[in-house]
Amino acid sequence: MVFAHVAKNKGFKLVLGIWPDVKASFDSDKKILKDAIKGNEDVIAAITVGSETLYRGNFKGPELLEKINQVKKEIPGVR
Repeated sequence: MVFAHVAKNKGFKLVLGIWPDVKASFDSDKKILKDAIKGNEDVIAAITVGSETLYRGNFKGPELLEKINQVKKEIPGVR
């Protein structure tokens, strides 16, 4: 992950995001993030999950919480 290298050199932290609307893309994006983060956990401040889905009406609170918990379980060590 090029951004992680740059962030590390400059002392920055990254906030990454994942959009959970469609299961296939959500699963694919989780894998991409998991692979990209390996070895760079120290520069990842957080991962946002569906940051706009509540006010757009894509998900209700419990549905979004389920997606957030999936990411937390599959990508441990990152908030």
